[in-house]
Amino acid sequence: MIPEALDDKAIYDIYIGSRASACLAVAVRLGLFAGLEEQPGTTEEVAERFAVSLRGADALLVSLHALGVLRRDDGKYQPSAEAAAYLVPERAQSLCGLIDLEFDAFLSPEQLLRSVKTGEGSVYDGDEVWGTHDGDPERAARFTQAMHAISARPAAALARSVDFSSSRCVLEVGGGSGVYLMEILRAHSHLQAFLMDLPEVCAQTAVRVQETDALAPGAGLVDRLKMAPGDMFQDPLPGNPDVVLFSQILHDWSPEQGCMLLRSAFEALPEGGRVVVHEKLLNDERSGPAANALVTLDMLFWTEGQQLSFPEVRGMMEQAGFRDARVQQTVGYWSFVQAWK
Repeated sequence: MIPEALDDKAIYDIYIGSRASACLAVAVRLGLFAGLEEQPGTTEEVAERFAVSLRGADALLVSLHALGVLRRDDGKYQPSAEAAAYLVPERAQSLCGLIDLEFDAFLSPEQLLRSVKTGEGSVYDGDEVWGTHDGDPERAARFTQAMHAISARPAAALARSVDFSSSRCVLEVGGGSGVYLMEILRAHSHLQAFLMDLPEVCAQTAVRVQETDALAPGAGLVDRLKMAPGDMFQDPLPGNPDVVLFSQILHDWSPEQGCMLLRSAFEALPEGGRVVVHEKLLNDERSGPAANALVTLDMLFWTEGQQLSFPEVRGMMEQAGFRDARVQQTVGYWSFVQAWK
């Protein structure tokens, strides 16, 4: 007999959560938030403007309104303040690239079960993610855009939070779109930087840096941020840095591979140099927060890695030779750990 005081609402809310994710992805793919920001509309108007059925428009709009990402005034729908900030593609901190990636690889129960049983990613049928991207420029571009989308806000917070006043050169390993280094260089005019990633990613990022620099030429990003194509597991780390940054890199790999990367950083740094690891960390007991714990399922689905706690990162750093590891939260679910050679 189930006690009357117990309620199934919490369990049901977890169960229904995947519908919210799918609903959001469809709305982003349709361009719904940008369109309704420009011109709010009724259900009938949305159906006509976005070429969907009236029944489909009603189901989508009712759901998005209930989720709080749409407002309804006098029967017309428009984005909430949060949706206007983060779900319109042209916004600087838009999450659209990340959300749209759901169309490439939605975490279904069938695929998650496969990964849970085998311990291998399902997105690339067990193939290694980064090598696949190097041979598929279009897929690499979509993935890089998704990572750029999720990184804009934490990149700005990281640039404000880390003390670079006594540093001269930052190397980001696996730097992707360059969003972190561009924010760091904008905030610290004395720094130089190198970005190491796969050749195809570096080629795309060089164009992005040029476009960004053209919009704000005073930052001198093209002159201060150099691309360094290479394999982070095979090639020596370039640039003679005194700070090496890994942002959302260690969680992609096994602890053994993470230690290998940290050891490469240790060897590349001078005495007194620093490594900075930026991640969505689990708490010390690995019991939350839930949003970070659930990303462990993404890591299982996509990569060879898992979300890490501060004690785990500290242990890997110490194994690589670093000392005096310290952790600091920056914004939202993000934190960084730094340690010295």
